[in-house]
Amino acid sequence: MNYPVPAASDLVTFSYRDYLLSCDAARIAPGQFQAHVVIARRADLCIVASRFFSSTQPFETDAAAVEYARTWAVDWIDQLSN
Repeated sequence: MNYPVPAASDLVTFSYRDYLLSCDAARIAPGQFQAHVVIARRADLCIVASRFFSSTQPFETDAAAVEYARTWAVDWIDQLSN
């Protein structure tokens, strides 16, 4: 059974340093979600990274998937800045 990718209204946007992090969760099965994040520079909204995380390790809730995507993006930005 196919499950729809979330609509744009399901995006959660965070601000971190000079970046905007757009995180969402796609339902891949009942009670299973895949995390996704798009990272853009705040100054010009240029996308600098986009990442879907493996569906082989799904999250039990959409909130957990979004939080994982946000945490990954913050770590990625911190590593980029060092």
